[in-house]
Amino acid sequence: MIINSSDISMASKYSLVQHYEKTEELTMWIGEENPFQTRENQPDSQDMVSITEDAKKHIAKKREAQEAEKCDIEPGVSGKLMLIKLLVESFTGKKINLRDLKEMTNDTDSGGTASQEVEALAEEAQPERAGWGLIYNSRESFYEHEKLSFKAKGTITTADGREIDFKLHLNWTENICPKNPSVSVQGTRH
Repeated sequence: MIINSSDISMASKYSLVQHYEKTEELTMWIGEENPFQTRENQPDSQDMVSITEDAKKHIAKKREAQEAEKCDIEPGVSGKLMLIKLLVESFTGKKINLRDLKEMTNDTDSGGTASQEVEALAEEAQPERAGWGLIYNSRESFYEHEKLSFKAKGTITTADGREIDFKLHLNWTENICPKNPSVSVQGTRH
């Protein structure tokens, strides 16, 4: 086949759309509660239940006694202190009796004044509570849309007089939308 003449027309279009967005937000407050927190999850009623100090002490003693029964630990003695006691007993070969600081202060001649002094010193050592908090949010988003269109049409005439008509359409599209990273950090101090 010998081509005598040809008439070809071509057209193409290309488009690219890119969108990048980054937002950062830092919210800080001073006080006990977050003023920006929604209160949707909180119940409408403001019913409060409080447990007296005597009840808390009773529960704590009961738990200590139960744990001591499980582990053969003396009541009122922490696990760390019990470990030290057992080590000293194994090194020296002598039995050690541990007593609570409160029991020792109650046995003194001055009565309740020693325990009151201990409590006063403990209260003075505690700093005044100042609550604060912060929330940091960071979001990134990226989107890309790319499109290519190509068209060609024409007529080819051969030496023997035949005409060949052709059309070509090519469309290519790509969308890129990766997972957009986001970071959220919250911290409070009460």
